[in-house]
Amino acid sequence: MLAPPGTLMKLANTNDRIYFMQSHLIKDMDTLNKILEGKPVSFFNVRHPFERLVSAYTMFRKQNRMDVGRETFVEFIQEEVLLKANSSKNPKTLREMEPHLRPSNTYCAFCNIKYDIVSYMNTFREDTERIREILGLEKEEKEQRLRINTGDKIQNVTTDYFKNISETD
Repeated sequence: MLAPPGTLMKLANTNDRIYFMQSHLIKDMDTLNKILEGKPVSFFNVRHPFERLVSAYTMFRKQNRMDVGRETFVEFIQEEVLLKANSSKNPKTLREMEPHLRPSNTYCAFCNIKYDIVSYMNTFREDTERIREILGLEKEEKEQRLRINTGDKIQNVTTDYFKNISETD
């Protein structure tokens, strides 16, 4: 799912450039301009938002990173996602949320960057091959996907988790 190549930046004004630099930890305007002069290839990998939430939930449970062992998936969505998103001071950044749970547009400036390539998690292997080809890099040997957090295809696991959520939850 590769997007057609394009210009990296379309940062129209100084405020957009400053926000971009802060979001991406670029120290100053000279550094940003130097990066842009090199004609970088920009790419981003996206994942269905429900799949991201299920993947994070299963990862947190496995790593005991949150009190998820006692939480159901519905409670996790209510407490870790919705409650924290709705109580965030800045709805554009949602900094109070765990980074794995934030929507992608809060940290990747989709409105300010015209990505050359947008890859989808489900076609990541094929997209990586195409990106390497565009960059003139050698092909890598294909590795087996481990599915270490779910043990099954994420689409199946996501369907199972979300079928238990009602509109009133």
